[in-house]
Amino acid sequence: MVPSQRNLIVQIIVSFIGLSVVWAESELDTKAARLFKVRWSSISYNKTMYNPAVSSQDREASEKLSLSCEIEILDPNLVLGTCHEPIIKQLTDRKGQNIDPGRAQPRPARLLYEVPNYRTRFKQPPGPSRWETLVRSVLRLPQKPRGRPELVSELEPSRMQIELDAELCERAGGQIGRVKGHFYALMAESLEHVEVPFEPNDNWVRLTPDLEIQVREARYTGSSFHFKIETHPQGGASMQPLTVEGYLPSRIVVARQLIGADGKPTRHFAGLRRLPASVGGSGSGSGGDCRIEKIRYVIAVNPTHHKIPFELERIPLPHPVKK
Repeated sequence: MVPSQRNLIVQIIVSFIGLSVVWAESELDTKAARLFKVRWSSISYNKTMYNPAVSSQDREASEKLSLSCEIEILDPNLVLGTCHEPIIKQLTDRKGQNIDPGRAQPRPARLLYEVPNYRTRFKQPPGPSRWETLVRSVLRLPQKPRGRPELVSELEPSRMQIELDAELCERAGGQIGRVKGHFYALMAESLEHVEVPFEPNDNWVRLTPDLEIQVREARYTGSSFHFKIETHPQGGASMQPLTVEGYLPSRIVVARQLIGADGKPTRHFAGLRRLPASVGGSGSGSGGDCRIEKIRYVIAVNPTHHKIPFELERIPLPHPVKK
């Protein structure tokens, strides 16, 4: 059924990432790598001992060496998600001698994409400049009061962990010379916003070629809200998590947002942070201003997989105490 213009607002927001889908994969990765910055954050060694009087099996002590990294996404508007499981291609010791990459973590059976993580916090707005304060002081004018803290949403770095052979602590000369590899990122050619009024409606609204939604219930008070959304086909399109190198349709729902009276997404999350995003079902919330005007679906158009190369150097190794 074709929705009426009164009940459907479709807004196209084009955010081309400047990457042609016909370029060679290596060139795509080089271009896309400019959108990321990878740093190692910590390296830890852990040894676990088992009490034979308690353990039902004869278990030997286990050692674990983990390298934790942060992936800073420099332009979150262009990145749909990243895979937190890296693929290690080269590993060297302090002298630059190659170490078998097999001593790094093996590749898992399934590599999943995870959405960028945001946190909300109160941020104090900037106060008047020193020059303005000085001028007001000289002119004996009252100083401007500081503004009230504002609730802001900030993008946090994505996490990536590399499991290494604990024997490297002794064999690598106290330092990993270089870790070289890549991780996967999911990007889209453009984003499209499909917005529907936050009110019950008999119309079916198409989001993707194989998915429609209908707002069956939608209500809000000053301090709470509730909605129920039906999907066709029932249960929505395929909700299998997106995997690295897996099939990608031409359009994917990547976010569902509740839009307030100011036209901005509210702090109420309308679904789980996953790929693809939740589409139908029921939701509710309370607290603060719950005046909801629209439900916005963010659609990724022509998503593609990308290998993002990274290289880390001169990582000190812990010195485990041997007994």
